[in-house]
Amino acid sequence: MASSPEHRGESVRITWLFGGRRGGAKQSCTFTGPEKARLKLALAAKALVESRGHDITRDECYAAILGSPVEVDDAVPTFKMWAEQWTDELRKTKALQADVLKRYVRSLELRAYPYFGHKRLTEITREDVKSWVTTMKSTRVTYGNKNRSTGIGLLKATTIHSHFLITGSCLAAAVPKWIPVSPAAPKPGQRKNEFGLPKIGPSEGMFLSADEVRLILKNCHPLIRDLVFVASRTGMRIGELIALQGRHVVFPQGGGATILVRQALKNDGQVGDPKSAAGKRDISVIGEAAEILARRIRGRKLTALVFPTLTGLMWNPVNLRLRYWYPALASASTCAEHPPAARTLPKKGPTRPVRISDFPVSSCECQGRLARWPRFHDLRHTHASVLIANGWHFKKIQRRLGHARFHTTMDRYGHLADLGDPEELQGLEDFLAPATRAARPRHRATVRRRAVARSVVVRRAAF
Repeated sequence: MASSPEHRGESVRITWLFGGRRGGAKQSCTFTGPEKARLKLALAAKALVESRGHDITRDECYAAILGSPVEVDDAVPTFKMWAEQWTDELRKTKALQADVLKRYVRSLELRAYPYFGHKRLTEITREDVKSWVTTMKSTRVTYGNKNRSTGIGLLKATTIHSHFLITGSCLAAAVPKWIPVSPAAPKPGQRKNEFGLPKIGPSEGMFLSADEVRLILKNCHPLIRDLVFVASRTGMRIGELIALQGRHVVFPQGGGATILVRQALKNDGQVGDPKSAAGKRDISVIGEAAEILARRIRGRKLTALVFPTLTGLMWNPVNLRLRYWYPALASASTCAEHPPAARTLPKKGPTRPVRISDFPVSSCECQGRLARWPRFHDLRHTHASVLIANGWHFKKIQRRLGHARFHTTMDRYGHLADLGDPEELQGLEDFLAPATRAARPRHRATVRRRAVARSVVVRRAAF
């Protein structure tokens, strides 16, 4: 709600956040004049702001209370109006997949509208964008869709970059129809990080050892053990594994099996194309992974899921993690000699989502137990790290993982590459050493000593 009238000397001020959301642009109106008159105007402004659901700007509030005209170009849309037109056009042209477009809309509603939504495109400046980025860097994460709750941590750097790119794309689409240049586009000659975006550190992926993978598989419920095994042998995303059908697995004459990744479960719960065009790929497997695939599709329809639930339906990724993946990690993290204290949830009271902390684990440092808590996606990171350790070319790894861009593979796994040992570098030295020595300029003292030595040899030869 709008703040109570704040008396500031001979004036009274009220403040509010546009849209009533945390992170919304701060608005304020200040009234002067006789004490009773200015207080009456401030209370009227407060009531107006709250009646509009805080969806009113400072100038609009002044215009409504004082009757002063607001000089704006009605032909120029506000950012919210333009963003809605932009997303509708993307939806009609199907330029983005449905789940990606939904993420765009959610990002705009959650982060951009509260700050830019009320402003017309011509009113948004570069300083506004910088201020918005600064606000996001101090914003805490939120959970839920309707009744959103605030978490402890701040927004991650990757999340802020994602919001910035989506909003920047929206502003860039308004060029040149409404604005000559996007206020979120870097100026030529300016420093690279003009808007103060946080630096993105190295990949936070967890690379498991062979013993850790075997320990997790040992503690997996039989219903997901095959799925986890194939995930570690293919590096497939969880949505690609869940949507895999029997018609997508073929068995070449040379042995093994080939998985044809052609669809995936999207974030909106629908089955569609993989994450990108590069996601449509063929993955070859051998050994036990091929045997598992052959056993699971034998005698079943081609459209049947390879890894269904107990009732034959498609997995919900959240349920899979909460009901099977986390319990497997908790079991693998438990020490037989130092069992953790059991945690009991209250039987009464409001229900809440299950948390990782609800799964008790041992805190000892004994060997033979899982000391880390990996995500399911870390099986994909582990798969890539093993391929690198076995000398696979990064281009092959890119195609196997389905990355759209080569630099994605290098950014995430390039630090795992073999940088060369002394024996390998010796070949470089052997190749360049002769040329380097011949071109190296000699010190004057060295030249003088060698000249004297040659003259002594010549004199001795004369006698």
